[in-house]
Amino acid sequence: MTSRRSSRVPRGQAERTESPFDPRTFARLLGYLRPYASSLAGMYAMAVVSVASTVAIPILVQRGIDRAIVMGRPDELWRILIAMGAVLCVLFVSARIQGVVMMRVGYRVLYDLRRDLFAHLQRLSFRFFDTHRTGQIMSRLTNDIQVLEELLRAGLDTVVVDVLTLVGIAGAMVVLDARLSLVLVVTVPLSMTIVFGL
Repeated sequence: MTSRRSSRVPRGQAERTESPFDPRTFARLLGYLRPYASSLAGMYAMAVVSVASTVAIPILVQRGIDRAIVMGRPDELWRILIAMGAVLCVLFVSARIQGVVMMRVGYRVLYDLRRDLFAHLQRLSFRFFDTHRTGQIMSRLTNDIQVLEELLRAGLDTVVVDVLTLVGIAGAMVVLDARLSLVLVVTVPLSMTIVFGL
């Protein structure tokens, strides 16, 4: 009888698997990134270089057409081609370094988190394991960590890179043709509002 009573799990306590966003929990997760601040700074620096190289390519293409091909200046065209080759090399190297650093930081953070979770489980009382289902505990240790793995693997630099790319493309548009950029700034949001508003 005693074993049966202890194996029963309170329904409300066992099924409480989801909770609203907690800023304190999010701050604790960000704390795991603090030891790797220098690596993150280097990763974001490579992201800036990568975005700058990506934005520089269409500018070089425009100058190659307008200043070299149209005006019949082969020497200028060769210089622009060499510059484009150098920019592509910088783009490849910076993107490679950015990806490697992001993966290393992500997996190190996951290792630290798994280590702390395992140590925390070792300190819990027997009463905790009596009142929580084993499947629920395993879900916390596997599924939730897997979600964090996907976030750390693809989300550490995604937001920053996307914002930098958007700003860089907007700047390149202004450099290439300011009037056309102004037309796009006015018409694109208006057309999106009409399409998605319908």
